[in-house]
Amino acid sequence: MRSAVKVGAARSWDEESLARLIAMNAAGQDDREIAQALGRTVASVQHKRHLLRLATPVDHRRGRRMRLDDATAAAL
Repeated sequence: MRSAVKVGAARSWDEESLARLIAMNAAGQDDREIAQALGRTVASVQHKRHLLRLATPVDHRRGRRMRLDDATAAAL
């Protein structure tokens, strides 16, 4: 079993870095590029993207996730 090494204190996501994550994700950049640009670990970026995906409402008639408007994305 591998153990993860933590370097420094855990940081919470502020609104600016969350907005950058959403914009970079929409632009199609991969996790590694986003993590480097935001100064985060790849695992942190993947986890936040997962949480955002879970928080996105699903249009069950079409079977796909609906787009978030800016106000909803900022609230997450």
